[in-house]
Amino acid sequence: MASNEKANVQRKEDESACPVCHEWMEIFAVGRCDHTICYRCAVRMRVLCDQMYCAICRADLLQVIF
Repeated sequence: MASNEKANVQRKEDESACPVCHEWMEIFAVGRCDHTICYRCAVRMRVLCDQMYCAICRADLLQVIF
């Protein structure tokens, strides 16, 4: 595999990884700021920790979409 192909594969893997836990995201949560995190991290933050903000930019998020 050429180095360009390896870089493209790595980029695609990085795009589908949760920026919080670095696990692969099949189901994700997104708010009005358009930052995505996996549903596990979103549920942990919102339900268990009562933190209603974006994990990336700290914008207040009253709602997220899964």
